[in-house]
Amino acid sequence: MPLLSACRLPAPRNWQDLESLCVDLWSQEWQDVQRVGRAGQSQHGVDICGRAAGQWKGIQCKCISADTVLAERELLEGVEKAKHFTPPLAQYLLATTGLKDAGLEALCRRITIEHEASGLFSVVALGWEDICLLLASHPRVAFSHFPFAVNPIVLNNEGAAPNLESGHSRYSFTREEFVHPRIIEELAGWISDPRETVVSVDLGSANRSNRFYGEIEITSDAVGPLVVHHDQPEKPFGRRPYFGYRHIGTSRSGIHVLHTTSGGGGTGHFNCLCFLVFQRDRGISLEGGDLNVAARERILIKTLGSIPLGDRYIGDIRFEDGLLSVGPDQEALGGIIVREGFSVRVH
Repeated sequence: MPLLSACRLPAPRNWQDLESLCVDLWSQEWQDVQRVGRAGQSQHGVDICGRAAGQWKGIQCKCISADTVLAERELLEGVEKAKHFTPPLAQYLLATTGLKDAGLEALCRRITIEHEASGLFSVVALGWEDICLLLASHPRVAFSHFPFAVNPIVLNNEGAAPNLESGHSRYSFTREEFVHPRIIEELAGWISDPRETVVSVDLGSANRSNRFYGEIEITSDAVGPLVVHHDQPEKPFGRRPYFGYRHIGTSRSGIHVLHTTSGGGGTGHFNCLCFLVFQRDRGISLEGGDLNVAARERILIKTLGSIPLGDRYIGDIRFEDGLLSVGPDQEALGGIIVREGFSVRVH
């Protein structure tokens, strides 16, 4: 069963990223896959070629706006150029970041029928939706290019602690006793680091510990509670550094999605989506005056990764029936990381 469902991933914004994705993706489908030539050289309308069942196939990558359809003129131009590719192709694909379109697909079928009579290649036009569906069959490629869309960790029944509300733990993101925001901040890591540096924390020992200390503030609205910790006392002027989170939802396998926001006291308010799980674990402890070593049960809170949303992101985030939907940044005050909305399946 694919780990990635047919979902709306953010399409690449340049031809280099699209071509890199297509090379990795079709390397799982074909043999001897490679890029054709280099920038500036004649490629006869083919960016990537490879073999399947002994036949050569080619792909042209077209990075276009996500809300547009590849122009018929561009398709026809590519088809004419591909007729001169060596060796002759059995199939010619146009992989685009645009919309899937019935009219364009019908044109491809008509060309294919005409080509069959002349011994030429078949033609297929793929929209971004089609590429996402193919990615569903190749989760390793999907995780390489979209690490937030695939859960590489499968929790078994013995080791999983999927639901904080199930009675085995008193900690929660939505009610007392709240998981302290400083713990989530530790797992989220620094925005200057490319990846997280701390992947798990012993929740039972950490919550209300000397390290993860400090009062938290709870404000609630229609979405749910926002849990915030301020690093410094309130000042008469200026803003205080802070870190906070809001629980967005929980997948059936126990992946918790949090929307975090933080600031250092200036104008920046940095937003992120964090993906967390809870696991039962065993550690050691020393008991009694004879320093006897004994096993102890632990509940770990563990990060699977995160998706940055940028500075001062303002948008709609929803999690329903396993589908996480992130709306476009409505204000774009601090950049354009989320220029377009996207959705991912979280299993």
